[in-house]
Amino acid sequence: MIKGILWDIDGVLIGEKQGLNCPNPTPDVVAKLLANQANGIPNIICTARLGSTIPAIFPGFSGPFITDNGSLIIDSAGKILQQHTLDKENAKEIVKLMLENNIYTEVYTPNAHYVQKEQANEMTDKITGLQHKAPTVANSLLDICDNESIIKIMPIVPKMSEKATLADLLKPLGQHNDIAWTHTPSLPYQFAIVTAKGVTKKRGAIDVSEILGIPLENMLGVGDTMGDWQFIEMCGYGAAMGNAIEELKEKVRSKGENGYVGKSVDENGAIDIVNHFEREFLSNESYSA
Repeated sequence: MIKGILWDIDGVLIGEKQGLNCPNPTPDVVAKLLANQANGIPNIICTARLGSTIPAIFPGFSGPFITDNGSLIIDSAGKILQQHTLDKENAKEIVKLMLENNIYTEVYTPNAHYVQKEQANEMTDKITGLQHKAPTVANSLLDICDNESIIKIMPIVPKMSEKATLADLLKPLGQHNDIAWTHTPSLPYQFAIVTAKGVTKKRGAIDVSEILGIPLENMLGVGDTMGDWQFIEMCGYGAAMGNAIEELKEKVRSKGENGYVGKSVDENGAIDIVNHFEREFLSNESYSA
């Protein structure tokens, strides 16, 4: 039976159709998920996005919320339940490398994020629309690394064709860091997510399972990229959106009856997925039909 749902955001609950499913989920999706939650099934966001904005984007969702690619876990009021920080020298090494190679870079603490003054440009404005919060413009990101607790560093390139160059720069850092990639349907940008070693969406899912006392075998994980397979693989149940990449769809199908490929985010696929697994919710003693 399913006792909780782990939801990725971009391409899953939020799409690229401005005013419809962007920058927020459709009212129908929100209503369905809240109704399911009222019946005892918590909605747990699992995202690389900035943690401090998530409660406002998903008011009423029970949480906890796994944010910043697993480096921060907060409750529905924004209270920090768990955080994982980068070593200061490690953070400075990453930032220095990115700035020397003119890679647009944002640095994240549990409560704020920063961009260096000379890099603030039209990319900053577009990413702010996605994040729902503008970064603080800093004279020196290296000083921020010295004086703040850094949970995530996010180098960004504006085109897919530039991803390989950034990946080559980041490759030597893999010994001391976890590096994930994400994107959003509404922008062509490629986002690298750099966290401390072992800090991933997978780690976040394990932590939330312990916080809630819900075994991962009783959770449904929903995503659209292979980065989401980190946590979907561990869940007893898995779903991929209709707009998900084919590799993820095949992985989800490998779960047999416990796997499902739903409709796309533009067709309110989250509702389709909840409806498909209704039998698993109904077997839950806390669920009231």
